[in-house]
Amino acid sequence: VFDGGYIKKTGDLNEEIILFPLLSERFLVGGRKSFNLVGKYDVMTYKMNNGRKIHLNVLYEKDFLSHWQGRKNQDADTSLTYPDGTVIYNGDIKPDFDKLMRILESRNHK
Repeated sequence: VFDGGYIKKTGDLNEEIILFPLLSERFLVGGRKSFNLVGKYDVMTYKMNNGRKIHLNVLYEKDFLSHWQGRKNQDADTSLTYPDGTVIYNGDIKPDFDKLMRILESRNHK
């Protein structure tokens, strides 16, 4: 039975949230740039039982910038460049969180 998609927790909430920066550029709409944070989920909703304290530890990985570029003309491709230099053409406008975590973990093990 679906109950709203909550992450269920019993007791106090202690969570670590990892966020990665994303710079997006849209050229066909006047050269607009935007900055976003990419996390595991777009929205996280918790349902707590018997909890009194909420502790969130936010880790912002500022050195792991992804860069999405829109089409520069109607015939051009879009591109998403990951922090390791990997480029995906005509893919999603948001980087894959699991791929970002693999890049982070590989750099931490060097």
